[in-house]
This record gives sequence, C-alpha cells and structure tokens, in this order.
Amino acid sequence: MKLSGWLFILSSLTLGFFTFSRSADKIASISWPFTYGTVLSSDIYQRAGRSTDWCVRLRYRYSVDGRIYVSNRLSTSLAGNAGCDRTKALITAQLQKIQPGNHIKVRYDPISPKIGIIYTDGLDVLDYFFACLVLVLLAGGLWQVMRQSA
Repeated sequence: MKLSGWLFILSSLTLGFFTFSRSADKIASISWPFTYGTVLSSDIYQRAGRSTDWCVRLRYRYSVDGRIYVSNRLSTSLAGNAGCDRTKALITAQLQKIQPGNHIKVRYDPISPKIGIIYTDGLDVLDYFFACLVLVLLAGGLWQVMRQSA
C-alpha cells in the first residue's frame, strides 16, 4: 500500500507535464511575433467519425530572418478545432478569404520559427479538467504517503 501514494504522485507529475506543455504553448502563442505569409493551397474537408465538422485545410509559406518555412499548421493544438465548424457555409466563407496567393498573418514561435500558426488557441475545458485532475492526484498521493508515514 505504501507504493500507491507514490504512484498517485508520479501519475500527477506525468500528467502535470503533459497539461503544462499543452497549456503553455496556447498561452505563449498569443504574444509570439508575427510575419505575413502567402497561401499556397486551401480547401475544405469534412471530418469522419464522431465529429462531422467541416474544416479548412491550408498550406502556406512564410519567412523569418531570411529563412523560408512551409506549414499546414493552423494552431498550437494539434488535435483542436481551429478552422473547423459544423456549418459548411461558415467554413466556405472563411475559405474565400484564404485563397492561394492571398497574404495571411502567421504567428511563429521565436525559439523555433518552423512552428507557425494562423489561429491562437485559448485554454479549453480539457486544459482545466487536466489541471484539476493533477491537483486531485497530487493531493491524494501526498495524503496517502503522509498517512502511511504516521
């Protein structure tokens, strides 16, 4: 039973690292510098599976300090909903603004400029849920370790 408290603590630290890294990029990206890029290709597609949202698929080129980068990343969250909506008409309207050859604002990570994004993410329900879960696991683990030590 002594091991269970430490397992809770280890689990909370592991989950805490995941949660922190997921949230830190979202928060930091708001203040990332930006440049202007050029849309290379754009279209829409419909997700398959549980979510059948319509999404923008985009490929763009941008330059930072003389180096050229090409990306298709829309936001910091790799599994997010940036550029997606249930309404095809809304996504089609967005697509009209990002046709090949158009210029777009690209935020980039100053430490790793190859990471460029079009949309900034805010914290979402999962970020708050995982943060709370980390606190519960950590508190439970500490409580068990202290109880077993007494």
